[in-house]
Amino acid sequence: MRKYKSFLKILFTLSISIFLVLNNFINVSAFTSNLTWGQEIYYPSWLGNWSTKMCYINGSLAYCLESSKDTPPEGQYANSVIDTNEALLKVLYYGYGGPGDVFKDDQVTNDTNKYLYTHIMASYAYSGDIYGGKNWDDLLANGIGLKWRYEQIQSMPVPTNEFNFSKSSLNAYYENGQQRTEEIKLNANNDVVVNIPLQDGVELHNLTKGTVNTGIVSVNGGETFYLSTTLEKREDYSSGNLNGKNLVKYAPLVIRSGGNYQDEGTLTTVQDPVTINLNINWLDGSQININKIDNYGENISNAKFDLLQWNKTTSQYEKLREFSYNSVNKLYESDFLEKTDLNEGKFKVEETVPDGYTASSRYEQEFTLDGYIDRSVFTAVIEGKEVNVKLSSTLADNHYIKYEVTGVPDNVTLIKFPTWSVAGGQDDIDWVNLTKESDGVWRANKQMPESGQYVIHIYYNTAVQENLYSHAVNFWPSDTTINVVNNRIMGKISVDKLDYHAGEKLA
Repeated sequence: MRKYKSFLKILFTLSISIFLVLNNFINVSAFTSNLTWGQEIYYPSWLGNWSTKMCYINGSLAYCLESSKDTPPEGQYANSVIDTNEALLKVLYYGYGGPGDVFKDDQVTNDTNKYLYTHIMASYAYSGDIYGGKNWDDLLANGIGLKWRYEQIQSMPVPTNEFNFSKSSLNAYYENGQQRTEEIKLNANNDVVVNIPLQDGVELHNLTKGTVNTGIVSVNGGETFYLSTTLEKREDYSSGNLNGKNLVKYAPLVIRSGGNYQDEGTLTTVQDPVTINLNINWLDGSQININKIDNYGENISNAKFDLLQWNKTTSQYEKLREFSYNSVNKLYESDFLEKTDLNEGKFKVEETVPDGYTASSRYEQEFTLDGYIDRSVFTAVIEGKEVNVKLSSTLADNHYIKYEVTGVPDNVTLIKFPTWSVAGGQDDIDWVNLTKESDGVWRANKQMPESGQYVIHIYYNTAVQENLYSHAVNFWPSDTTINVVNNRIMGKISVDKLDYHAGEKLA
């Protein structure tokens, strides 16, 4: 600004066409900016003999920020972005020509004065200099209530581009044999991209794109998605701080010429460092199945299994429901089991043995969702005697196997289970030795190096013989299927047709 020396009457009927492209703000990509002048604007005579120049920085409308100093010459100047002057940011954003222009509906004030008033407010926000030592009351005394406009602008929200998840903390729920979240929308401009790192085994379903992905998944602003995973217990999820690629924010860009020349400022956009995060509480639960066979390996479909859950108020188990039999996969299914404050994650399975099978082979087990559960229960023969074998693993961590054998003859001195993974073959064989405990049960607990299927054999020693073979079984620690065997009362009867003359078996 400079003080105007002439006493010429100011004409307020001047009509000026100011061509502004409101979205054409500078995207800072260099350390220098080009300052050019536009029209000189004179203050109303009752405000004093002052003027200011309408300036442009790299073609975008700019304002003088120290009103009592002179306008700097046109040319190239070093620039800097100011992140600490919220008042100036609001004036440039909500002032004349800004994206939130509060003057746009003002049909009384002409564009020249709108620019002038924004210049005065910007100078005050930046340097406290209204002009020539004046204050808001001086302007009000001359009929210019600019203080009210300034306070209006300062009461408005800090200009930001929307960047958030519609829901950032969610609880998963059970649906169709899986657990999933509610739908989530990334609220941002559609060119903004967020890369979300997922846990192993978790899928992101992008409903907008119609895609399903794992690993690190990109989501654009405006897209809706949800996460899903299996029912196995897993750690709750926290994404950490997520940045938005192409996310920008508004900020004042200032050039400083020094001396008695004032600084100039315009509105620009810069990369916004703000972050968001996503947090998921996965279900604390699981689903189990029972594979029911007899001691000849044939499926049993007419058994009955009751599922009971613990009631901590009454300190006893109460029936929840029956397992349902799936005739397609030939399994008894529990449906989803979830840990609650009332049941404390404790459940029990009780079998009603079907007709024709021994009551002693009845299956009954208590288990917790975060503890061991018998997965394979069968009989084997050791020293001519049937023994009961249980292979267990946890629902929470499928790398552990617990071995248990009951009913073992006293002359057995060692039981060992050579175990190896199908994936690794016998190169990773591990001879797991069981120990006879005080209750007479032989036990061992082993952490396995791999997920997937394992082959388990049973060998034993006596006082006079070593490495006697007993049994073999395939076992999936990660499978939530329990294998239960019922023994037939009458044994298995088979009828063969023979040729009467040749005595040969007929097909």
